[in-house]
Amino acid sequence: MKNLNNIADEMIKEGTENTNYGNWAYYYDEAYDGVFLGDLEEDEINTLVEILESREEVADVEIEEECISVDFWLMYCPQVEDDEEEEE
Repeated sequence: MKNLNNIADEMIKEGTENTNYGNWAYYYDEAYDGVFLGDLEEDEINTLVEILESREEVADVEIEEECISVDFWLMYCPQVEDDEEEEE
């Protein structure tokens, strides 16, 4: 059985830990919690998007032709460089 909350958790963990710019694309041929995103039904994708949008780390979610694109709030993305901290 597909647990969309677990899928969302894995997606958020991957995205926030790896993004350098605050966004991450999840392609339909990638698996999360043992489920390929491309194997989800349309209503499951819509529910997954709603779950992602409800999470505090997520600023925006867009369903695209080849992927689900997620923008994260930068405070949750440790790899994003803070321009203000760089010396001039």
